[in-house]
Amino acid sequence: MDKITNVADYIIKRYHELTGECLDEMKLHKLLYFTQRESFAILGRPAFDGDFEGWKFGPVSREVRNNFINGEIVVATEPISDSIQYIASNVIIEYGSLASWRLSELSHREISWSNSRKGLAPGENGNRIIALSDIKEDAKKVRPYDHVWDMYYDEFDNDDDIVAKVVPYDRENIYKARTPFYDQAARQMSYKARPALILAKADNDDYVVLPVSSVTNRSNIDPVYDIEIDPVLYPRLNLRNISYVRTHKQTVVHRANLRDEIGDLKSEYEDLYLEILEKREAFSNSITQQAL
Repeated sequence: MDKITNVADYIIKRYHELTGECLDEMKLHKLLYFTQRESFAILGRPAFDGDFEGWKFGPVSREVRNNFINGEIVVATEPISDSIQYIASNVIIEYGSLASWRLSELSHREISWSNSRKGLAPGENGNRIIALSDIKEDAKKVRPYDHVWDMYYDEFDNDDDIVAKVVPYDRENIYKARTPFYDQAARQMSYKARPALILAKADNDDYVVLPVSSVTNRSNIDPVYDIEIDPVLYPRLNLRNISYVRTHKQTVVHRANLRDEIGDLKSEYEDLYLEILEKREAFSNSITQQAL
């Protein structure tokens, strides 16, 4: 299991990468807490080994507080697991734009924090450990959302196929990309599958892909970089709903999490495929220009 200081270090750096801003301490503690809660909701287990105390402004990790100086974690850290990187990034996207005081208010709605504050005055700091069992209870009210595909987990198809393909995957094709998910009703780990367009092989085990999504929150559709695929116009891609190739949301999927081919985009609809590549290149160029 990842250490809490390692996850804190990742959140600090990822937050700066996404926003260009430095992360203040109060917001760091709240993003850590929500990462822990989301991990229970998605994976059915804690994201990291480390405790929170129920302070007056919300959950606080004393270990992180003691090792957070001038905006950095000052102890040696290590990379965290891919699954927790994914969850922490989602938390930053969902909550990172909120002010620290607003995150404090949200944390006060948690059963776990309220239970840790029993018997204390509102302005009293307190140092009672927040129970993991209470955080797990809070996780039951969460409807996990994937901010790369822009869909709720329960909108993805179930995928119970545990056998990975052993043949190479072809570029230019759309495959099922699966992700682990804790089924609260069945109380066991399960998997969800999401369409993804393979662009290239990153290394022996990873593939660079573009998400293919129906995008639940339509306000998040980018009019420039989200390329619409209507199944009526492109029936041989075998997509059930109007979907969007998210040329600005490039990500990486491990080969063990790729499954059946859904459609051969380049062979069936080459003009659409080339449009997708052009938009993806345009977005990459815009990022490069911003970085210069």
